[in-house]
Amino acid sequence: RVLILTSDGRATRGNGAGNTSTNPGSNSLVAQALSIQNSGIIIVTAGTTETIDAPYLPVFDALASSGEAIVTEKQEDFDLLIADIVEGICGELESPTPTPPPTPPCDATDVDYCFSFDFSSSIWDPVNGLNGGGSTEKFESQKELVVGIIDRLDEQDVNGNNRYGFVIFGGSSGGDDEDDDTIADLSAKIVDPMTDAGTVKAVVEALQSPSLVPEKKIPAQNTNIEKGLRFCQQILNANGNNRPRVLILTSDGRATRGNGAGNTSTNPGSNSLVAQALSIQNSGIIIV
Repeated sequence: RVLILTSDGRATRGNGAGNTSTNPGSNSLVAQALSIQNSGIIIVTAGTTETIDAPYLPVFDALASSGEAIVTEKQEDFDLLIADIVEGICGELESPTPTPPPTPPCDATDVDYCFSFDFSSSIWDPVNGLNGGGSTEKFESQKELVVGIIDRLDEQDVNGNNRYGFVIFGGSSGGDDEDDDTIADLSAKIVDPMTDAGTVKAVVEALQSPSLVPEKKIPAQNTNIEKGLRFCQQILNANGNNRPRVLILTSDGRATRGNGAGNTSTNPGSNSLVAQALSIQNSGIIIV
């Protein structure tokens, strides 16, 4: 049990009111604090020199189990004060059992990854995107997510043998059949074959939201998740690859083109997109 007291340190009512003595025999507040400590409760006192009444600082020290209050000079340093409080608590507490060592990161090495990146209008187009439209911020957030995952996976790659692929998927908006679409489909295998983390990370960071390219007429894009899954499956399985394989799909989740378009069913018998994903998983590829 830990009691954390934050105060300016000067008692003006009750035990010890106006008393600057640190002797429990002459200051009932200090005696009270010692009694609490003797019952097994750790007391931590904390504040800033901007707020603590200086003549009462020795008393504030005496109330603490450690015999010293945790004090910072300015209110702006309160984040440091918080850290000191936590450290002080940890120093006072005695663990009944040894603290286990921190769990090391998983040894995720010799693994192949393929990122399937949603390039549909609902991600980047504020006018034509679904669900209230996309935005540059939404597009950049997806990029930051992918870059962050690459960084973390690369840190855990102790042998330096991981490989990465990268595809974008959209889906044109014209025609009744995908093969007859009259508007360009921006879906593409951007990094194929797979390569090192640094190369793929640079490609992702350089990817620009189509909304920021005013000199070009960028066709509105649907969300063809089927194509995103298929492109990554082809990259991961190239040349009979049998290394551990992971497909990482980032999307707003609503298929509007290809398998499962507009289908909210999770039943593979009634949703071909779910059936496709199960087929990919059954081939040994993990989908995240």
